[in-house]
Order: sequence, then structure tokens, then C-alpha cells
Amino acid sequence: ARVSERGLEVSFGPLGWPGRRWAPGDIDTARMEVRRPSQVGGWGYRLSGLGTTVMLRAGECLVIRPRGRRSDFAVSIDDAERGAALLNALRTNRTGG
Repeated sequence: ARVSERGLEVSFGPLGWPGRRWAPGDIDTARMEVRRPSQVGGWGYRLSGLGTTVMLRAGECLVIRPRGRRSDFAVSIDDAERGAALLNALRTNRTGG
């Protein structure tokens, strides 16, 4: 997973496919949340009551709410809080509020 000025990009496997991408303007909110595999149904790409989670390890997850969606997308990454802060700042700058 990568957070940059272009938004959030999550890629899988050696070729990066399949991949998911969200531009800052496509994200309503971003936050850090601690999740465990037992909360989301195990390891890997998971669907649960918490939304979609890419669970590579227990601990910090970057959680976004994509614009127009009712469920969250989360990925376990290092420094999820900093990633969430960057996405929120970029979203605010691009939407003007």
C-alpha cells in the first residue's frame, strides 16, 4: 500500500494486480484503527461487518470511507495515522473545506 499526493494505492502480488486506487477527492474520511485478524475473518483480503480489510498483519490499519460508499476499506500498514493525516489534508485542500 502507498499513500502519496495522488491518494491511496493498494496493489497485490508481484505484478501489482489486482489493484485499488482512490484519489484524495474520492475519499470522505481517513483514520487509523487497530484491527486483528479475528475481527475481520482472518488474513488476506476480507469482507466483514467492518467493511473490506486487507489484513497482512495485526495492528495499525489505514481505514478510508470512499466517497458515496456506506462501508470502509482498510489495509494494515506501518504509520497508518500519518497516512490518514496526509489523505485528510489532501482531501481538504482539494475540496476547499
